[in-house]
Amino acid sequence: MIGRCLHGNGKKTFRNQVLAEEYPYFIALVVTSRYRVVDMRTLLLATILIVTTLGTPGTGKVSKAGKGKLAIAYFDEGRLWGPAGQQELDNFRFFLKPIQEIAKRDFPDVELRIVGRGELVSLPDGTRLNVQNVEPALGFILSARGKKRRLLSGAQTDFDFACAAASFYNRSTPACLQ
Repeated sequence: MIGRCLHGNGKKTFRNQVLAEEYPYFIALVVTSRYRVVDMRTLLLATILIVTTLGTPGTGKVSKAGKGKLAIAYFDEGRLWGPAGQQELDNFRFFLKPIQEIAKRDFPDVELRIVGRGELVSLPDGTRLNVQNVEPALGFILSARGKKRRLLSGAQTDFDFACAAASFYNRSTPACLQ
């Protein structure tokens, strides 16, 4: 027992019951049942249940990969700040629209994601990609479950991307036959 105290009306109560009346959040920390404080194991199990159900706060943004195949267009604007870097980023953005169309038309089961600085992506091969740690500062990554990922460094033309994706995902595409 925690100990007894006299309440204002002369009725004997336990200290945690008085605290629970004064502080409503106290009841979440100390649970009483028939004048018995629940042991720490029960409290630990309840905490674990709450954390696993609700998740842990502050985990950051992590994109989960789709079921099978993923193509990532990534760029880190923080490392592309000079004139040469801006020119390379402009080329990357220029070819990105035709690459998106090729990915949608010729590779319908492959998800194309555009990822910027500060994003962490789980790949289908079980690894994770942090754009800030990848060298070079922009490019494409092709990934599939059970295969080693392929890095296409720098800005790619739509033709280059189509041929690399066709080779990696073992299929043909009319965009690579030019």
